[in-house]
Amino acid sequence: MADSKQGSSEIEKPKRKHKQSLGRQCAAYGCDNRTFKEEGGERVTSKISFFTFPDNANRVKYWCSCIKRVNGKDNFKVTKTTVLCEKHFRPEDIYRPPGGTKKRLSNKETVIPYFTEDEALDASSSSTNSNTTNLKKQKPPASRASPRKKCRETQEPFPAFPEPQQDPVAEPEIEESIDWKAKYHELLEEHNLLKQQLKLSQSLKFRLIDHVMGSEEQRKVSPKV
Repeated sequence: MADSKQGSSEIEKPKRKHKQSLGRQCAAYGCDNRTFKEEGGERVTSKISFFTFPDNANRVKYWCSCIKRVNGKDNFKVTKTTVLCEKHFRPEDIYRPPGGTKKRLSNKETVIPYFTEDEALDASSSSTNSNTTNLKKQKPPASRASPRKKCRETQEPFPAFPEPQQDPVAEPEIEESIDWKAKYHELLEEHNLLKQQLKLSQSLKFRLIDHVMGSEEQRKVSPKV
C-alpha cells in the first residue's frame, strides 16, 4: 500500500500553460492589430509594422485627433511604447532602409496618420450607442405643477391679478394754421429794408474816407506860414 501511495505521488501533474502576451496593440480607436499574433498555440511576430509616436507634444496631440483619441482621456495615455500600425499610414510615407528588416516612417514630424472609413463608421456608431445609453440612464425631469393647478388641487382660489389701469391719453394740441405766404412777404420786406440800410451805410463810409483823404492831401500841399 505504501508503494502504491508513493508511486501515485510521484506522478507529475500537467503544467498549466500561461497565456502569452501578444505584445503592444495599435493605439488607433477600434484597431486590434498587435505586435504579435497567435498561430497554432504559439506566439508569432506579426508581419504588420508598428511605429511609435513623435516626441513633439503638438504632433502627439494632432496624431491623437487623427485616430479618434484624446491624450489623457478614457484611460488612454501616449507613452514611449505607444504605437500605431502601418494600416493608418499611406504606403508612400513608409519605407524600408537598404539591408534593413524593419519598416520606418519617412518623417514623423510631417507624416499624418489617418482613420479608415470602416473604422470611422465603427467609431461613430459606438459613440452614438454610448450617448444613447447615457440618455437612457438619465432620469426624466420631475414635472412641476403650475400655480393655477396647485390652487385647484388645494381648493384655494387663484389670486386674481388686478386689471391694468389705463391713463387717459391727452389729445394732441393742433396749432392754428399760419399764413406762410404772408409771413414770407413780411420777411422779404424786412430783408430788402436791411439791404438798403447796408448800402446807405457803406456809401456814407466811403464818402467819409474820401473826405478824410482829401483833407490830408490839401494840408500837405498848402504852404507853411
